[in-house]
Amino acid sequence: MASVAAPPEALLSHLKDVPATDAQTPGSPDLTCNLQIEYPTEEHARIIMTTLSVDAELQPDKVARSMTVEGQHLLISFRATEARYLRASLSAFMDMLVLATRTIEEFGPPTICTSVKV
Repeated sequence: MASVAAPPEALLSHLKDVPATDAQTPGSPDLTCNLQIEYPTEEHARIIMTTLSVDAELQPDKVARSMTVEGQHLLISFRATEARYLRASLSAFMDMLVLATRTIEEFGPPTICTSVKV
């Protein structure tokens, strides 16, 4: 089984055009984190997005998450009112992202290799 290849420094990117649409708090949250993950095909990116979009944020008044697909890229944006909420949400999401990607590696097309860009 192939592993997800992403250098540690490549976990964050600054994609200002990815809107967070789930925020329930008035005004704009203070902290953001944006990810761009490249998959071999747009279909892979859409499968991962569809799979992960089922789980809503547990505290939508404190953390908002949005996902879009642009070509082979899955774009994910987090916005949070506090660093601890952002960290917890991002950590849980990354666990699920790795699980979904490894599932496709194991049961999907013969090869899948992702890259996370800063």
